[in-house]
Amino acid sequence: MGRTVFSLGLTFALSASSAYAEKSSDFFSSYKQYNDAGKAFLDKIDPKTGPIDLAEGIHLDLKGKFYFLNKKDAVSVLTEAWGNPPDAGSDAIGMIFPSNYDPIADNNWGIELRWERSVMSMTATLPPSTTANY
Repeated sequence: MGRTVFSLGLTFALSASSAYAEKSSDFFSSYKQYNDAGKAFLDKIDPKTGPIDLAEGIHLDLKGKFYFLNKKDAVSVLTEAWGNPPDAGSDAIGMIFPSNYDPIADNNWGIELRWERSVMSMTATLPPSTTANY
């Protein structure tokens, strides 16, 4: 399936705190609307908000407006939930999503974080118009 991609380079502020993690059933207000397959998918990911420590000393502070998924979870979203090819997200270090949407919600979007030379590159990835049956 296709995806729309927007790239932009960003510099992130430093933060000394650690990320806040919750169970998906508590984190996503939409959790109860999904069938068992949708709940199982959300249960296997680990959304984090607040300050996030990444490799190479990079820190993100998402301040509750966004949440972060690590590489493993980002690849699951890109391939399993959004139907992209198996190698989608292979260069990602994670993804950022708006906190008011879970990753399998209709009309959601995510920013795929990748390393490119000496700057971090962010790619907004939109799910295909045909979504999995959750």
